[in-house]
Amino acid sequence: MSKLKPSNPYAFPCEKDEPGKGMTLRDYFAAKAMQAVLSNQTFLEIVLHESELGTLASDAVSRTAFVMADTMLKQRQE
Repeated sequence: MSKLKPSNPYAFPCEKDEPGKGMTLRDYFAAKAMQAVLSNQTFLEIVLHESELGTLASDAVSRTAFVMADTMLKQRQE
């Protein structure tokens, strides 16, 4: 029997007396994706080129990071 994984669990274990505190897996994935985008000049240029005109670079990078995070979460479900 396959057990469905939570769609967006906490990235790090939390103490039982502190539920609801901590970074979610989506936030963790997005942070890692953003780090990858910002550390690779070619990838950063692609993200900025594909973003809408007039969009701040920080908006384009963070939006891309969360798109990647959502894709990673979706892949976990399969």
